[in-house]
Amino acid sequence: MDTAKNKGNPLQFSSAVLARRDTVISAELPRPSSSRSPALPSAVRTEMQPNPLAPALSRAREHVAELEALVPKGEPWQGYRQFRVVEIIDDADRQRSFSLEPVDGKEIAGFKPGQYLMFRVNIDGTEYVRCYSLSDAQRPDRYQVTVKDAYANDEIRSVSHYFHGLTAGAVLDVSAPKGQFVFDLHDPTPAVLLAGGVGVTPLLAMVKEVARTGSQREIHLYYGAATPRDFVRPDELRAIAAEYPNIKVHLICSRPDGFAAGVDFDHQGRISLDLLKQTLPKQRYEFYMCGPAGMMSSLTTGLQQHGVSARDIHSEAFAAAPSVVLSKRENAMGVANVQPVQVYFARTGGSLEWDPSSKTLLDVANSKGKKIESGCKAGSCGMCCVDLKSGSVEYPSGSQLDPGAGKILPCIAVPKSDRLELDV
Repeated sequence: MDTAKNKGNPLQFSSAVLARRDTVISAELPRPSSSRSPALPSAVRTEMQPNPLAPALSRAREHVAELEALVPKGEPWQGYRQFRVVEIIDDADRQRSFSLEPVDGKEIAGFKPGQYLMFRVNIDGTEYVRCYSLSDAQRPDRYQVTVKDAYANDEIRSVSHYFHGLTAGAVLDVSAPKGQFVFDLHDPTPAVLLAGGVGVTPLLAMVKEVARTGSQREIHLYYGAATPRDFVRPDELRAIAAEYPNIKVHLICSRPDGFAAGVDFDHQGRISLDLLKQTLPKQRYEFYMCGPAGMMSSLTTGLQQHGVSARDIHSEAFAAAPSVVLSKRENAMGVANVQPVQVYFARTGGSLEWDPSSKTLLDVANSKGKKIESGCKAGSCGMCCVDLKSGSVEYPSGSQLDPGAGKILPCIAVPKSDRLELDV
């Protein structure tokens, strides 16, 4: 734990500090001067006297030890590792949580709330890689992800439907936790978490980790769904909010469907800037949002127009929408047709032609047999990162991850120059 950022929390003292506070040594008290009498007998000057705070400090030390015991102590691994599904919970309509434990029985790596796992699955001879957010607080021996059986497109539907067909005992290839959309438990700035639909999953991990650790960071969760049937574990969220005064929960639905306001949900409609202004005290906040692209775009624009700095707005996307990427590129360039671009491959040799129908560089490379391993396809995991030898690219949909100098994210990149060379 970072004690420097939690000086006001008595539970965050290091064990060394707690040990020093267990006793008071009378030898450290000033000695009476020789002009004063009677002098204290020398035999008692070094006696250990009990500190009245010792019981509370001992309990604090025990609490710290308990928290440390709950944190995974393994190191992140390269590539994939096999995990077994040990528990499946039906959380809401078409949404299930999967608990996973390592097949080899070894330690697992810790994670920061907001991160995700990458899964490699083979469905009817086709290999897919998908990212699913960790949706629970840290536990020493298992991870949990929550997956919605989606209808978005063929690939997303295939993998999510595959997950919903799993049973306990199934074995999956899993990466170590990844992602830059992370939450600082020790930051004193109040945080507003904005969740749309299954986008709540990384924010659930944030809320639960604040509760698990006793973090004093102020949290306001706004969770929007179509109907109250779509909320993931609303009773658990209510219970957490009732127990921890620094955590507030707002459940919002667009279609009540006969459910009771004030009981099954708090607000009717959608998460909006007006709702935030009506319900949040006026102060500076950090905003974390995850949900549909339209929701995040609208809220980001509204927050910035009302003076929220871009550095205080953090967002996570689950999947890219290539058709939207292309239309944004065409609109940005101000022309209906984009000239083809020649893309060269430095390591494997050869070249291919990119044009607007090719969508992203990842799409065109994979379609022509130039395999680039990828994960999220939204520019957030970094798995597809490659070196750019020459030329330039742009990210019409924006990038949440800085790949570093001389590197690009092909999953969301389109050519900006008339020639490209990739280290592929």
